[in-house]
Amino acid sequence: RVFDFYVWFPVMLLASIFNSGLSLSQIKILLPTLFVVNVIIPVSYFFMDLAGRGISDIDVTKRQQRYHLFGRFAVISAISVVISYSLGNQTFFVLQLTALVLAITIFVITFFYKISGHMILNVSSVFILNFLFDWKLMWLFLIIPIVAFARFYLKKHTVVEILTGAAVGLIEP
Repeated sequence: RVFDFYVWFPVMLLASIFNSGLSLSQIKILLPTLFVVNVIIPVSYFFMDLAGRGISDIDVTKRQQRYHLFGRFAVISAISVVISYSLGNQTFFVLQLTALVLAITIFVITFFYKISGHMILNVSSVFILNFLFDWKLMWLFLIIPIVAFARFYLKKHTVVEILTGAAVGLIEP
């Protein structure tokens, strides 16, 4: 569970806010605002869906249960892009735009095919973190095969679903 979205979302938000060249006044506004929009709201919705049986398991194994979840992530990402465009700088805006493109991509793909969201999230996050930290976190690439193996071992995805998720996570950022 260490590499799930509810861990990555706050990590990526903090890394992008503090490493994208925002001014202190921008950070003071964007940090609490986007923490609520990008972390509190999606994580709360996810666990409410899980508790209310809108989704049957924490991995959202059933493709049909992913539609509203990934659609909600896309809407939240769109809101973040508008906020970032209005209050952030160009680098921060582009990072938020990248998250929106990833969210829309996984949402659309899910209508036709089950893809590994874990792989998309982990691969794209490792690349974006390395970009933000001047490629000094290369060891994070070790996470990718671990997550891939775990998704296959737990029988949550096929090899093709895992590789497709990794490819989307690699190509999109």
